[in-house]
Amino acid sequence: MRAQRLIKLVELADSDLTINWLTPNLSYEVDEYFENEATRDFLLKHGYEFNTEKELLAVLSKGSMKEISREVLQKQGQNLTLTDEEFQDELKDPDYAASYYRMRDQLVKEKSIKLQAPILLYVDNIYWGFAGNRRSNLAWNHDITVKFYVVTL
Repeated sequence: MRAQRLIKLVELADSDLTINWLTPNLSYEVDEYFENEATRDFLLKHGYEFNTEKELLAVLSKGSMKEISREVLQKQGQNLTLTDEEFQDELKDPDYAASYYRMRDQLVKEKSIKLQAPILLYVDNIYWGFAGNRRSNLAWNHDITVKFYVVTL
């Protein structure tokens, strides 16, 4: 009974929380390509290679904000943390955990925060998680709809 009451309190608290999604600062996110071998390999496999930040930014700038459900991403997503087990694995990284808990504490304290939207690349019917995994997990863990910045290639 006590556990049910705690769950209800969490649900009530979550219903009051909001995230206002902002168009991401793309210049800040370019390292997600240049420092992430999996992303470079995925894009190269699909015929995309960027040698300069300018080339990458030209493509990323063509994105738009869209709501995409977790269910859709579970079917068509890659390079994303979509299950509770995957999320718990991510939290084992102290830097990931510290960043996540900082955002979570701010959200709970302020009730409404602004965050840059996570970035997805849409290629060949696949949504590739480019940046913002922690942000999307924060929203999902509090039943908040995520608005992604989606770049269709």
